[in-house]
Amino acid sequence: MTAPAEDLPNFEYFPDPIADGCVVAMLATCPCCGEDRKYMYRGPIYCKEDIPHVCPWCIHSGEAERKWDASFNDAYSIPMNVPKQAIKTVCNRTPGFESWQTNRWLFSETDAMVFVGEIDGAALLAEADDAKMAACRKALDEWHFPEDFDFAGITRGGQPAIYLFRDRQSGEYSAYADMT
Repeated sequence: MTAPAEDLPNFEYFPDPIADGCVVAMLATCPCCGEDRKYMYRGPIYCKEDIPHVCPWCIHSGEAERKWDASFNDAYSIPMNVPKQAIKTVCNRTPGFESWQTNRWLFSETDAMVFVGEIDGAALLAEADDAKMAACRKALDEWHFPEDFDFAGITRGGQPAIYLFRDRQSGEYSAYADMT
């Protein structure tokens, strides 16, 4: 993790929102709780109000959801056996991530998956994790990319973008690709 554990709340489905860039070091007053904070969430906030940022503590506690009826992630195609509490936690108490379209959370048959992050192709190749690469290749297949497409061409914020998730029970990876 890139920040001391005591500094930020622990998001069970998104272990490192700082590394992803949606939580940034930013001294500001949270518009939800009114507290001066050292970190702010700057990712998608789905609500009627135009909220530029909110502290991660208000996301984690559910205060942002209660105050603005806010959600932070999109969830659809959810298997029947996923508990409603897991869906609520992902949508309303977990930071979201920037994507080309509306972000979407992935689910196993029984739980929400853990967001690993947006893929940087060079780092993926250097890591040489076959399971991660297979999940990313499958995500590109859905967009009909050629099987020999070079992962080195994938950059964070680029096109295509690949978002990687890990199943908490099995440890298996899944991903989806997105672009404009």
